[in-house]
This record gives sequence, C-alpha cells and structure tokens, in this order.
Amino acid sequence: MALHIITVGSPELPFARQGIGEYIKRLSRFSKISIHEITQKKASAVDALIRKKVSGGVMVLLDEAGDLLSSRELSNKITHLESVYGDIFFIIGGPDGHTEDLKKDAHLMISLSRLTYPHDIATLILTEALYRSKTIQNNHPYHRD
Repeated sequence: MALHIITVGSPELPFARQGIGEYIKRLSRFSKISIHEITQKKASAVDALIRKKVSGGVMVLLDEAGDLLSSRELSNKITHLESVYGDIFFIIGGPDGHTEDLKKDAHLMISLSRLTYPHDIATLILTEALYRSKTIQNNHPYHRD
C-alpha cells in the first residue's frame, strides 16, 4: 500500500517545496509516499498519463466541488481505500482543473476547501492532511480533536 500524489505542473514556490518535502519526510515513517509531476500538455494527454499512472489503484481527485471532509473522516476514508484498493492516487489538476471525463472515472472527489489554490499550495495542504491522517491511524499525538 502506498500513497501517491500526482500534480499537473511542479511546485515553484520555495516555501511550498520546503514544506512539501518536510511532510513527505514525516509521512514516510507511516507509509510509502511518492509525488509524480506531469508536465502540462493538452487535457486529453494529461488524462491519459494520469490514467496510466493510476492503473491498479484508486483515483481520488482534488476538486473544489468534492466532498469536504474532517481530518478524522479523511483518515477513515484512507483506511478504507487502502484496505480495498491498496494504492491511493491523489490527483491535483492544473490551472483549468480536471476534465469532465476524468471526473467521471474518479472513485472519489474531495475538496481541501471551497477556495481554489495554486497547485503548490494545494500540494502542501494535501501532504499535511495525509500526514495528519496517518498520525490519526497510528494514534500519534499530532492531531488533537
């Protein structure tokens, strides 16, 4: 079982890259974790690359119209998805978001917020949320209710 983050584009803000690196390091104590960056191309090419990477796992799209979850709810979802599918792929779209075709193929759509974030910030927030979820699963004191 592993967590994967697929981003369309790569983080450019230095503070975001640093924070993402820190949470990836922390997460690696609890789970295999990887980040895959897709260079922006035509939407159909991006979708094809995402589908190819997700093969054999579950696709979770990050989208402002997705389900809003608490930290505990996200942790429970991850626990369930890992037990059913194994690998989980969290997809952060480019400036235009996700195509309708990709949304139809997603197993789940979640929202980090009703606000829209650049992928640098979305990736940073997601890595922290995944770390928090894993600490909840492992009864680590990081998360407080």
